[in-house]
Amino acid sequence: MRKRVAVALCLAAIAGELLASGAPTSPFASPAKQFFAVSVPDAATAAEWYGKVFAVQVLRKIQAPDGSALIFVLASDTLALEVLQHRDAKPLPAVGSVSQQAFLVHGIFKVGLYVSDFEAAVAHLRSAGVDFLGEPSNDGDVRYVLFRDVAGNVFQVFGAL
Repeated sequence: MRKRVAVALCLAAIAGELLASGAPTSPFASPAKQFFAVSVPDAATAAEWYGKVFAVQVLRKIQAPDGSALIFVLASDTLALEVLQHRDAKPLPAVGSVSQQAFLVHGIFKVGLYVSDFEAAVAHLRSAGVDFLGEPSNDGDVRYVLFRDVAGNVFQVFGAL
């Protein structure tokens, strides 16, 4: 038991030193680029929507040889994403979920993106006509807003106050 306490105290001291030194505590502290992939019922429509909303360009369009899938790879200098349409894919409620609330199903239920200018990002999203899930809110020293993409997936944008 004493060994565990000593190890815990040592780890706490190291963590405190790292925080005090300003060194990042995670290799993900300052991402150079953010990425996500999403399955949608209409990849072409979604790729157009993402291009407009996130100011990304289509880098590649990949069609499966058998026609079962269509993938768009889009990117900017800060964001990369994959938009996938697969002929066998179904909306979450169609695969057995009795809930219309994605957060009640195990797995990813929203994507969060950090921005350096929150107000400019929200203004851009408004001008793109996104479907907001409420107004921007504050939580401690973070400002955030939630919205849906053209396929109904939930996104959250974060910025510092």
